[in-house]
Amino acid sequence: LRVTQPERPDVDLFFDGDARLRRLLVETLDPVTNTRRRQNVKLDGEMTSRGIRWFRNLTITREDGPYFELTILTLDVLPGLADPRLR
Repeated sequence: LRVTQPERPDVDLFFDGDARLRRLLVETLDPVTNTRRRQNVKLDGEMTSRGIRWFRNLTITREDGPYFELTILTLDVLPGLADPRLR
């Protein structure tokens, strides 16, 4: 699935068989060299809190190798706010 918006780079989204977002491909503009760089964002693992599923690991790679890694250790979704404006 390709997501587009004017004046923003396109993003290609990839989902697994359970319709979970697992990968994103995006081209960004390098501010130093003013050249386009392709980034691959991988989401894997899973954690759940109060019925909300979220990825555990996020890894970003570029053409020249690893760029960023994040591992979420805990997920605690708070109960919803009782806001009368949302009824």
